Amino acid sequence: MNHLKIIFIFVFIFFLQACSNIPYKKTIEQGNLITPEMLSQLRTGMTSQQVRYIMGTPVLTHSFDLKRWDYVYSLRKTGAPTKIECITLHFSNNILQKIEN
Repeated sequence: MNHLKIIFIFVFIFFLQACSNIPYKKTIEQGNLITPEMLSQLRTGMTSQQVRYIMGTPVLTHSFDLKRWDYVYSLRKTGAPTKIECITLHFSNNILQKIEN
């Protein structure tokens, strides 16, 4: 009889947990992670290969404007506002000319 009570309690707890209204929400990261260390290494006058080595492949390259690279990073955590970081890099003759935050 004692074993039956223990089994009943475990089954009851299992079903009670399955009926809870608290769904799990996963942290979602998208895009290129942009760190302060990466930004501190960027300098105008760098080649596009040097920039790609530091920052990685850009998320957005424009079909009509190949001289502009956009790096976008978003982080969505449960219960917190979405954090978005954008960096735009402008090139001329494969040389970094301008950095926009």
